[in-house]
Amino acid sequence: MDKVIHFTLYFIFTLVTIIGVKKEYIHGGFRYHPIVFSLVLVITFSCLTEILQNWVVDRNFEWMDILANMSGILAGLTGFRVLYGKRLFYL
Repeated sequence: MDKVIHFTLYFIFTLVTIIGVKKEYIHGGFRYHPIVFSLVLVITFSCLTEILQNWVVDRNFEWMDILANMSGILAGLTGFRVLYGKRLFYL
């Protein structure tokens, strides 16, 4: 069940981040490629939160959590493409 939660949260996090950064990019408030920037941000956050768990009491680092996070990120990216189409995906 823990991995399903990781997957779901990172699916939503990725989708919302890409949509938000994409809106800033379209309105001229952002100069980096929105999808690349969003993926770097979400992947970095995912890895850092897992690594930092080594220093939190009663928490531990798990590779399977990172795998579930990355699967959710990939699903979020795919979900964005399905919802918004090819044109916005390659902007």
